[in-house]
Amino acid sequence: MKFASMLRRLRNTQGGMGSTPGSGSTPYTPYTPVPPEPSPLINPPVPVPDMSRPTVTIQVPRPEIITHEPFNVTVRFSQPVNGFTQAELNVGGTSGASITAWTPDSYFANYVATITTSNWPGIATFKVAENVAINEFGFWNTASAEVTVDIPQESFNFTGLPPGTPEPTYPYPQRTYFPYDPSATVPDPPDYAVPIDRRPDAPVPEPVLTVQAERKHSPFEKHIARTIFVNSPSFTDEIFDKKLTIYVDPLLTSIDPINHSTTYPNATHGAGLTGISRAKFPYTPAFDGNTTLDDFTTAELNSPGMLQFIWSFVHELAHWWQNDQNRQDHTWDSGYREQEDRYRFNEAQLVANKFVDKEAHASAVATYAVIKWQLQNRPAGQLINITVGGQGNSRPDREGVGSVHRYMKIRGMDFQASPTADYATAPPVGTWITRGDAETLLLDFNALVTEITTAEPLPEPDEE
Repeated sequence: MKFASMLRRLRNTQGGMGSTPGSGSTPYTPYTPVPPEPSPLINPPVPVPDMSRPTVTIQVPRPEIITHEPFNVTVRFSQPVNGFTQAELNVGGTSGASITAWTPDSYFANYVATITTSNWPGIATFKVAENVAINEFGFWNTASAEVTVDIPQESFNFTGLPPGTPEPTYPYPQRTYFPYDPSATVPDPPDYAVPIDRRPDAPVPEPVLTVQAERKHSPFEKHIARTIFVNSPSFTDEIFDKKLTIYVDPLLTSIDPINHSTTYPNATHGAGLTGISRAKFPYTPAFDGNTTLDDFTTAELNSPGMLQFIWSFVHELAHWWQNDQNRQDHTWDSGYREQEDRYRFNEAQLVANKFVDKEAHASAVATYAVIKWQLQNRPAGQLINITVGGQGNSRPDREGVGSVHRYMKIRGMDFQASPTADYATAPPVGTWITRGDAETLLLDFNALVTEITTAEPLPEPDEE
């Protein structure tokens, strides 16, 4: 009995060799070895060089995002290349497109050109010719397909305009340059009234105007006012005697109401007091409270410096007229593209005699004044000067006649550049028109002139 019991315990302890299913013992699972990971290749095959010619494609932005703003064009080569420069990207079309920035990547397969356009609407075309770039194996590129980009018309949605005011001109007209013509003849007498030091580095002279305390207007200043406003009740002798004064300050300052920055205007007006900034008129002949028209020569009366003063002076007199007449005295508070839009005007607004802002109305009166003054004071054989001077314009400030380019028709007129640094005896440069063209141009101002010369003051708004 003892031997049989021990034998059963031994079989149960060893897992039941030879056990039968259902006996409760654990079945045996044979060992299966795991195959080893394949070893990496010791010598991978050498890449086969691409012995084909580099191809090139040109990528441009999607049409729906193209505007008149600068945009990027990417030239992509199928392989890195050498010798590809900005000049090899051929840019054409009618939009005045040009490359204003050029950025190749470090791999020399992608080249990014920043494109700026100047004429809208128009097209810009891009192409790369064959054989202008070479890869490391000595193969030259194939030509790209020509890519065309449509540049849309620039637009802006002006809002907040006074009721009935014609829409402002936008985009702004582009002034067209045409080259000096050596075969042109000089009008006799010369079309300019006085020689000017036209060297590019000509220093700005010290103004001959003197600083002047507040005073009554001189006979000369009254003559300017009556040349433009004629018999307006806003410029009677009594008004000049009791309500209108003027002063010349070393440098006028003002606070811009929009961004609260300090500005330096040419002139200012408030409650009948006109301020003139001496520093802004370095080319204007001297005058004071006793000056008369006869104190100036014909050349001085028509010099750019005098015309600059007349433009600014009449602009401020127009503000007095607006205040006294209760006419055209409104402000365009918002909805314009830039602050200068408040000062600009176009032919439709002149004909309707409705302006976007009191500043635009005053600019129109001042522009009329500069042309009218020359028609009245220039000798019969001389042209009429409407040259725009100053930074960003066609001619230096010493040649300009005031901000006449605020009239969009004048802004778009052609101008001619100087062939030499000194052209005192050369055909006219800048923007000059014949007396006939000047008289035709002033027809645009008929409605404006009728109002400023004949209108009677309207009642104050609270008196209506």
